[in-house]
Amino acid sequence: MSYLRFTAFLMVIFCLSGCKRQIVSNLNINTYDQVIVTADNQYSLTMPQIFEKLKRSTLVSAGGTLTSEDVKNFIDSIVVDSMAGFRADEIDIRSNYRQYRLLQKRYREYLIRRYIKEVIFDRVVLDSIEIEKFYYDHPELYSKPEQVLLHHILISGFVLKDEEDSLFYRSLTPEKLAEETSIYANKIWNKLEDGDVFAEVASLYSHDNFAEANKGFVGWTARGIYKHPFDSIAFSLTPGTYSKPYKDSDGWHIIYIVDKKEEGVPPFDSKAYQAINKRLFSMKADSLASLLIDSLRGEIHLEYNEPILDSNVYMVDMPEWVGVLNGVDTIDNADLRSLEEAFRKKYNVNNTTKAMKKEMIGEVAKNLIMIQAARARKIDTLSAVIEIKKELIHNTGKSMVMNQGRGESWIPTEEMIEKYFNDHIDDYKVDKPLVVQQIITDDSLFGLFLRDQALAGVDFLELAQEYYPGEESIRRELADLGGIGPRDVDSVFYKTALITPVNGVSFPVKTQYGYQIIKVLEKYDKPSVVKARNEIIKILLKNNKRKVFSNFRDDLYQSYNVRFPGKIRPVYLKSLKERLGKK
Repeated sequence: MSYLRFTAFLMVIFCLSGCKRQIVSNLNINTYDQVIVTADNQYSLTMPQIFEKLKRSTLVSAGGTLTSEDVKNFIDSIVVDSMAGFRADEIDIRSNYRQYRLLQKRYREYLIRRYIKEVIFDRVVLDSIEIEKFYYDHPELYSKPEQVLLHHILISGFVLKDEEDSLFYRSLTPEKLAEETSIYANKIWNKLEDGDVFAEVASLYSHDNFAEANKGFVGWTARGIYKHPFDSIAFSLTPGTYSKPYKDSDGWHIIYIVDKKEEGVPPFDSKAYQAINKRLFSMKADSLASLLIDSLRGEIHLEYNEPILDSNVYMVDMPEWVGVLNGVDTIDNADLRSLEEAFRKKYNVNNTTKAMKKEMIGEVAKNLIMIQAARARKIDTLSAVIEIKKELIHNTGKSMVMNQGRGESWIPTEEMIEKYFNDHIDDYKVDKPLVVQQIITDDSLFGLFLRDQALAGVDFLELAQEYYPGEESIRRELADLGGIGPRDVDSVFYKTALITPVNGVSFPVKTQYGYQIIKVLEKYDKPSVVKARNEIIKILLKNNKRKVFSNFRDDLYQSYNVRFPGKIRPVYLKSLKERLGKK
């Protein structure tokens, strides 16, 4: 069915079923305000809200119809996410050590950033006089070499041989070609002398590959970039003048100087201001940070869990404490595990020693002491920090809730794989397990001759082309049966093909058509759970995820009394580009 017919068919179905097609547009959003979902906690979801999310979704990105079931699944994803947010506040994150540790890590990183901002970045003060002074006090950093702003024309004898008068130039000796190239370059120079614009002449006549597009513009150029005698000529010209043609190994050149910059420190400008402002800010911040870190590290006092220091950290539970900083903050074995491999590699050992583990604990303490300093300044009591902490807690809890609906840790057993295979054995059967060619003859002895010829290396279809009975133009087609199953040929033919090896040729076998010799090209094995295993695992994982999500969704819906008072209808989506208003 063509696309246009299929579209028309859909429109007829919509009309007959009485379901008006809902198109995502401003008209829908303004008029179709029906409440589709309600739940406890005063939750509700309207069609305009659903349309807004659909507009940004990648569902049917090229445009097309979403069935009622598609729309319901999309709504489910929205509602489940919202209900998981409600349940997140009921989660005890401490019950999951890994998640709680990740939460602590994120909060501590944020707290350190706030602390550094307050005690370092907010204390760095710069003024424009200081910035400008730094610029002129460091000419070695900001001095620029002498430069010219350059346009260029190139004339090459090699290129002349490929242009309109190529026959003339190709007939010349190398010496005569060099002479004619010089004459041609001077003709171009005379055009400039007659008042033609340099850029236009470069665009029309220069042999530089980019001359036509750039009109000979090269840009700012310092000494030492191009071949002699470029420097002596270019830097002797005054802005607004061009050179006479001069020659180097690449050909003849004419250069035009638009502007010139003398060697030295350029005038101080806004670009220099911004660059130096960043540089000085970084220098001052680094200086303050160095003093702060030295000061804080002097306040580190550690108590160690000695038995752990003599063990292999991978044989100890992650929550086990390994050190206490200043009698307040505990360092867990998980911190040691995170550094263990790096320290083993650093010291080239199979297991870190007690001294190495103390060094590792010290590394962790360097960050933790900043947390203690932040608390001492009461940064953790700031309203913005408290809100961030609440958000981190909520997001962690929500992640834990959503993980319950993913079923990602489930793995099917071998018994499950075997059962699925046996229950769906027809899906793995090959309808046409043999690929064969055949030749029919009335004489069994001649059939033996053809078999001997095929086994000797004569192409089977070439034999069929010559000896197969019937119309010569279709003999190859008749001989090449392709894939066959037990219902496609006589039973004796099929049984003979089954016992004939791949690339083998059978003895003549008597059928209702005469004597047939069979060449077997391929054989597909019987269905095997071993071969189907990976495919079955994917199917079982997908089915399990669908089941886990369905149960998870139903549990959430029951817990928060989710209801669907509004009718869910099919929705027609414009293309994603149109939905987002992109041109």
